[in-house]
Amino acid sequence: MLSRQDGGEQVRDPHGPMAPGLCHKLAAPAAEEARRDYFDMDIDRHEIAPLADRIWHLRHQFTSYDAAFLALAEALDAPLHTCDAKLAAGGRRARVRLHGKHIMT
Repeated sequence: MLSRQDGGEQVRDPHGPMAPGLCHKLAAPAAEEARRDYFDMDIDRHEIAPLADRIWHLRHQFTSYDAAFLALAEALDAPLHTCDAKLAAGGRRARVRLHGKHIMT
């Protein structure tokens, strides 16, 4: 998820509802709350195709899924907010802001 802030700022998501790995990392009540919150947000969807070259360039260090978020953050010049510490590693131009428990998956 990119740059979510209260007060109406839009969230930008290149994939869709709920990151696939998120639900199994949250307790059931927290996952349900996150799901409800997700559908209450104003979300702009972005096509992946314009980001394909940058995603390809990041392929040796990141999964294509992670690279899509990094490439979108770079293209929008927006920070990428995450709990995933591996996204803060070198090899990318995006500004990455780590939150909560830092997980390495």
